[in-house]
Amino acid sequence: MKRVVVKVGNSFNLEEAKDHLLGKLSYLIFVEKLRSFDILIFDVPEENVESALGELRTLPPVKKVSWDTEYACHPVVDANAVSWEHQEGEEISGDATAGTRNITATSSGTIYVKVQNFGGANLYVYSTTQGGVYSLISNYTGFLQGQTITFDQSDITNSTHSLRFYS
Repeated sequence: MKRVVVKVGNSFNLEEAKDHLLGKLSYLIFVEKLRSFDILIFDVPEENVESALGELRTLPPVKKVSWDTEYACHPVVDANAVSWEHQEGEEISGDATAGTRNITATSSGTIYVKVQNFGGANLYVYSTTQGGVYSLISNYTGFLQGQTITFDQSDITNSTHSLRFYS
């Protein structure tokens, strides 16, 4: 199975568009709809992967279509982190809280996110203001416990690039 993301044209109701696409391409398996973005998501069986995008592009409700892509936001790595090696079977002990501190905050903020093409690759760019300068490299050194951060993806370039977090 491969996941496809369909941006529905403005003149179409999402439910009607979904029914139309499922009626025309019976191999599609409906996954979910994202009303805020006028997006429908389907799974496509492997035997239909080669022709699916071309077939979808010919149908009236479809404004844009692409394969779903997962992006991972990689954690910031502390360049001063301590590591050590040990022999197999060697007992290791220590205090997990030694030398650490618990930093907390009650602040909140918004990070504006949009997608920009760099040499054929779609990458996230960030800004602290919606109309401000967007940077490929975020100036955020980390998030604090108790802090509320809103990732604003209202920019149209995010319509087929959902931001996902992994741990």
